[in-house]
Amino acid sequence: MEVRAAVKTAIRVGYRHIDCAAVYKNEKEVGEGIADAIRSGFVVRSDLWITSKLWNTNHHPSRVKPAIKQTLHDLRLDYIDLYLIHWPISFQSIGNETHPRKMDGSFELDDTPLEDTWMVMQNLVKEGLVRTLGVSNFREDHVDTLIAKTKIIPCVNQIENHPYVDERKLIQHCMGYGIQVQAYSPLGMGRNLKNKQSILLENDRVLEIAHRLRRDPAQILLRWNLQKGIVVLPKRFYFFFSLTNSVHPDRIQTNLQIYDFELTTNDIFHLDGLMRGLNGRLLRPDYAKWLSDLNEKD
Repeated sequence: MEVRAAVKTAIRVGYRHIDCAAVYKNEKEVGEGIADAIRSGFVVRSDLWITSKLWNTNHHPSRVKPAIKQTLHDLRLDYIDLYLIHWPISFQSIGNETHPRKMDGSFELDDTPLEDTWMVMQNLVKEGLVRTLGVSNFREDHVDTLIAKTKIIPCVNQIENHPYVDERKLIQHCMGYGIQVQAYSPLGMGRNLKNKQSILLENDRVLEIAHRLRRDPAQILLRWNLQKGIVVLPKRFYFFFSLTNSVHPDRIQTNLQIYDFELTTNDIFHLDGLMRGLNGRLLRPDYAKWLSDLNEKD
């Protein structure tokens, strides 16, 4: 009920982008919140932009359509606006396991090429189940390979982005193709113990700018991404619908109020100065070995 109520509240106060994924295991609750908002007259379906993601166990061409059909059923929708490949890695499909592992603890990987998954996803657009397609957590080489082999450019690449992580190279690479970058975890929630970095919302520079502009620290961080042309998805890791930092109505409202002020060039310069290369990442799943490799090089 918490997610359902929060989604309804977010839509009521003005949010229109809802970010979901099958692996978050709450699309039914999100769908109920969307249905409640529509039933209450806050919006009609065409006012909303709904995103979901294809999980790693469903990359095989035979599993793509059943996966989107399940998502649509759970969300109570006839179509979604954007469907992403969640990660550029494929797992074997073993029962209901989302992270299947071998006896030695390593992941049960599948050899389905990303381009095979991507080409089958094009059919979802033709059938009206999905409006647009994109990717998530793709590095430069993933993007290049996908486009080279299919000639079809993703509309979006959703990545972790905040002042602690330096993704300027990847962002420019995507923009060169005309790919819109979306930032998840733009508030840098959590503490990176390996690098002993503080919680970004409590960083002195962030607090100083927030105090001077009489804004919430979260608003400063959201605005930092926004002024770089990046779409922000403030809450993803726990409640998993975009643009809301919390299920609390007051925070949902606060995070929407980022369009009536601007950061100065100096503010952005100082926030950029917090970057710690790719070691500033918070999300480092074991199966994304390429992230570990990048961190070692950084």
